[in-house]
Amino acid sequence: MRRIALIFALAAAAVAAVLTTSATGDDTHTYYIELDNAFGITQGSEVKVAGVAAGQVQDLLINSRKRAVVKVELSGPVAVLGEGTICSSEPQSLIAEYFIDCDPKGDPIETTDESDSDHAENPDIPVEQTRQTVQNDLVLSTMRLPFRERLTLLVNEFGTA
Repeated sequence: MRRIALIFALAAAAVAAVLTTSATGDDTHTYYIELDNAFGITQGSEVKVAGVAAGQVQDLLINSRKRAVVKVELSGPVAVLGEGTICSSEPQSLIAEYFIDCDPKGDPIETTDESDSDHAENPDIPVEQTRQTVQNDLVLSTMRLPFRERLTLLVNEFGTA
C-alpha cells in the first residue's frame, strides 16, 4: 500500500512540475521601442514578431530627445525580443492604420523594473534599430507640384538620389 501511495505521489509531483514549466512559457514581456515618428500608432495597435501577431501597444511616451517611445506588451511563443531586434512601423490598411513589426535577432533583452520615464530615456530598442514607412499621402501630395519640383522634392527629401 505504501508503494502505491509513493507512486501516486511521485506521479502527482511530475505532473505538477510539467504544468509549472509549461505555464511560464506563455508569460508576457514588456518592451520599449524608440521611433522617430509614431504616425498611425495608437494604444491597442497590433504588434507582430516575425509576422505573427504577438501583442499590442500599451502606451505612447515622449523622451527628452523629442522622439516617440512605444511601450509594447508581447505574449506567446514569439514574445522574446533580442538585442539586435529591428522594428518597423508598417501600414495595416490604406486608412492610416499602422502596426509595429519586429524581426527578433540576438541574445534576449534583459528587462528591468524601472519606471516608464526611465525606459523612455533608455529604451530597449533604440531608434537606430527602427525603420519608418513613408506615408502614401506624402508621396501622392508631390503630384500637385510641377514636374521639376517633384523630382527635386523626391531627390532631396526622400533620399532617392
